[in-house]
Amino acid sequence: MIRQAISSESALREMPPPDRRPRAPLAMQQAKAVFNAAFEMPHAAHLAFERQTFSLLFSTADKQEGVSAFLEKRQPVWNGR
Repeated sequence: MIRQAISSESALREMPPPDRRPRAPLAMQQAKAVFNAAFEMPHAAHLAFERQTFSLLFSTADKQEGVSAFLEKRQPVWNGR
């Protein structure tokens, strides 16, 4: 749904600022790898790689930290593990 139409001249002024919060380093590293692999792998192989990567990230300390931080309503402290 379109909420508002603006001119191209005012588009940059109207854009919200980018989100600069730190991200989980392992998740970001793997997300970039999965994204880049999309251009180098057959579709079925890429989907399998994406599922495998997603599953591996569920066993990380950063995943637990993210869940705990969310439940405790605080900012996460990522450690890259």
